[in-house]
Amino acid sequence: MSKRERTAMTGGADMAAGGASGERAGAFASRSWHGTAFLVEALVLLLFLVASLGIFMQAFARARATGAQAAQLESAVALASDMAERFCADPASASEPAQEDGLTATCDVEAPSDDEVAPLRATITVTDADGTVVYELATARAAEDGTEAGGGGAHDGEVG
Repeated sequence: MSKRERTAMTGGADMAAGGASGERAGAFASRSWHGTAFLVEALVLLLFLVASLGIFMQAFARARATGAQAAQLESAVALASDMAERFCADPASASEPAQEDGLTATCDVEAPSDDEVAPLRATITVTDADGTVVYELATARAAEDGTEAGGGGAHDGEVG
């Protein structure tokens, strides 16, 4: 479209305004681009925030699970320690399983043979409700006649 045809269609308004409508159209297009750029930036920021929240949620879930495992292990160590004290005080009383906080401690006593003078040895195993071994402890007690002392409280280490 030529300049003359455009002037005829607008009734000379472009000429009277000094070409202002062309400037307004350029300003409008520029404003539209800035609005679009703002929306794109806002969407990118929103995607970044959602991704960050997802990562933080996974990290907090892992931390919670680790904390639960640590609490279970702490309870298992305390239960095994109590069972070892019962074994050292009276080996016969340690034959009964002990239960606490959903954990079960059992004590397997290994008596020495009749011709051998050795301490009584015991392996204390703490399991959870599923039967999974959480903690295991090996200990010993002096023989009944007191001829040889055992290493009461020797720690084998954790299993689970």
